[in-house]
Amino acid sequence: MAGKLGRKGLTILQKKFAEAYEGNGVEAARKAGYRGSDKVLAITANKNLKNPEIVKLIRGREERQLRPYIMTRLDRQRFWTKVALDKEQSMADRLRAVSDLAKSEGDFLTRIEVSDDLSDRMKEAERRLEQEEVAISSSDNLYLTNEEREEEGAW
Repeated sequence: MAGKLGRKGLTILQKKFAEAYEGNGVEAARKAGYRGSDKVLAITANKNLKNPEIVKLIRGREERQLRPYIMTRLDRQRFWTKVALDKEQSMADRLRAVSDLAKSEGDFLTRIEVSDDLSDRMKEAERRLEQEEVAISSSDNLYLTNEEREEEGAW
């Protein structure tokens, strides 16, 4: 079969497919060197796009291509700082930059401290449970005969 490697892994055609793929599997298959009708190429493309190794290559390439166009957190913080310090910007823009920078640093987070001691609640719950157990056991005594009550020491 054309394009096979001598070891495990992707074939040369599969690697070329991953490089050529830009959203149209049939076109990518054709550019990679696969042969056949559009229907055959569509089946090949579908099979290739289900291969995790090929998908990994495509995603990696896309990320490398997009990385220069996406601001990192540090890039955004530098931008906001530059705007905030630029005296030629309007005060509204400068204040907004300061606000956005502060938000990105977590300066406006509302922190709520909870200092409820659950041990008191647990003790109260245990006390109520004991009372209910006593009430249940004493109500059970209502149905005992006199002899059974004497045996349990209920008299």
